[in-house]
Amino acid sequence: MHKADLPPQDMEKMKALLSQENAIEFMSSEESEGEGIETGPAQRHIKPLRWERSKLRNLKAVLDATYQAQMNRRQKRTAAKVVRLVGQNLSNRPIPKKCPSWAGREPES
Repeated sequence: MHKADLPPQDMEKMKALLSQENAIEFMSSEESEGEGIETGPAQRHIKPLRWERSKLRNLKAVLDATYQAQMNRRQKRTAAKVVRLVGQNLSNRPIPKKCPSWAGREPES
């Protein structure tokens, strides 16, 4: 398995974040479109987190790229069956409890 190319301090930040009980709350929301329709790959619209700081967004992008780089052929074929598009609509999910200041901020009303 490939290791993410992150500076040690960023790696420690992500390890601490991902070890929290509520780590899943730091993932962006997705909405499905056209599931069950055989017109091509299913589309998922990613709803960016309103409270997410660019530091967290960038670190997640590095981790995603690292994961995709280590996928085998079968996993890549399966992943190709879903197209993920970053949508314009922001997620209404509130900022998670115990969110570090580097990862998120209370959104302005």
